Amino acid sequence: MSRIAYKTLLCNTILSVHGVNARWLTVTRVEATDKGKIVWAGDVDTFELVKHPQAKACYAWSLEAGDLTVVLTALKIPPVTSAQLAIQTAYAEGKLDPKQHLPKNK
Repeated sequence: MSRIAYKTLLCNTILSVHGVNARWLTVTRVEATDKGKIVWAGDVDTFELVKHPQAKACYAWSLEAGDLTVVLTALKIPPVTSAQLAIQTAYAEGKLDPKQHLPKNK
């Protein structure tokens, strides 16, 4: 997927999840560690939000879950005030495990 297509995917997800348009600002390389071991590493894109009632920015990144690409977002609302803290919070909540996002077998 091209970088332009990827940014469009993230913007569309932000619109779907948070109900507002977003403008891309920057990308940050982030590593999440647990007990000194890297448990996740990747790029986190930061977006300016257009007329969101609570946040001026949002962080977005993706995970590969099987054949699926899952996009996760975090609003820039304390305590999430950086891309690093967005990833640390997602890790603490168990959201960085790609298996969690796979469809459940019935």
